[in-house]
Amino acid sequence: MGRVVENQMDFTYFQVTWESLKEAGLKIQVVFMHRTCEFEVWISGYSRKIQCSYYERLRYTECPFEMCANPERNDFIIKTVVRKTITTDAPEVIIAEIKRKIVELEEYIKKYQRLETTER
Repeated sequence: MGRVVENQMDFTYFQVTWESLKEAGLKIQVVFMHRTCEFEVWISGYSRKIQCSYYERLRYTECPFEMCANPERNDFIIKTVVRKTITTDAPEVIIAEIKRKIVELEEYIKKYQRLETTER
């Protein structure tokens, strides 16, 4: 793409994953929210079907993270805000906090992981 499109751009993100997450049909997204200048860390499904499956298992739990309101429309299953910001914190502090949040989300979702590949 030769240009940047600015309208309707609420956030910027990149995805990361590793083998155990891939096997479970999951990915991590590190998201920068433009309006608040904050980072968020999301766990998402590789497909809406996988995302809905995890949502159904999590929806009646006491989840310590923000859960999506509608897995058919939201791009995450659960997410958390990184309380360090680019306006007040050093980059290495922000990166350390993002890593910590990734670990927290992964540990939580592991309780509900589905390793069967038939649902993908």
